[in-house]
Amino acid sequence: MTYSARTTFRSLFCGAALLTMGTAASSLPIWPHQQAQAFATCSGRISALTTHQRAVQNPEADGNAALVETFDLMLEAVLPDALPDEDGTQVSVQWRAQGWSEVAGLLAHSFYSFDRGVAERAEAALVQRIADCRNMVL
Repeated sequence: MTYSARTTFRSLFCGAALLTMGTAASSLPIWPHQQAQAFATCSGRISALTTHQRAVQNPEADGNAALVETFDLMLEAVLPDALPDEDGTQVSVQWRAQGWSEVAGLLAHSFYSFDRGVAERAEAALVQRIADCRNMVL
């Protein structure tokens, strides 16, 4: 596949993703760099949640693992346009790690905090961050 064919395919894929998102498309960042960061961050967030769910044998883990693959596919589609002159792979790994760390910290606070208020705020923040990611694609 030539470069222009790949670029056209990526553009069509992202356009189709935006059309299927309905009202969520209004919350999607406009610039490719912002989209790449959002997709990588959400991939990390959902991946951390999936790891936790598998540890506690939650049946939703498989569905979330599929969602991680969707975010990775979307990231792969926009990354060359988002960071054409940089090493996009290294930057996207950092973004994923930030998302992972964010959710892992919230999970730790929600499950292990001795302060009920801290645990409740962490749970609410966790639910909101995961919902933000889900709203991008569902």
